[in-house]
Amino acid sequence: MTRQVYTANDITYTVAMDDRVPPGLRPMPLVRAVLVDELTGQPPRGSITLATNQRGLSPRVADDGLIGWAGIPREVFSSLRLQNYDFH
Repeated sequence: MTRQVYTANDITYTVAMDDRVPPGLRPMPLVRAVLVDELTGQPPRGSITLATNQRGLSPRVADDGLIGWAGIPREVFSSLRLQNYDFH
């Protein structure tokens, strides 16, 4: 793989543009849901706040009630092959 060296602000960076990151090491959505008001069938009008006790997950809130948590699978669920995880 071709590597290029860049220097900025007295810091040298080595960049390999051709290196592909394995899927388990890429940030991606790990939990997705759509919130719907049970009376109107529409997304909630107010602000939405998300929280979790799972380390490594970042909350995400989008338009139309779309919510979720993003993270790097191998870091958040490092032993998924061997155990189940509870999500709160």
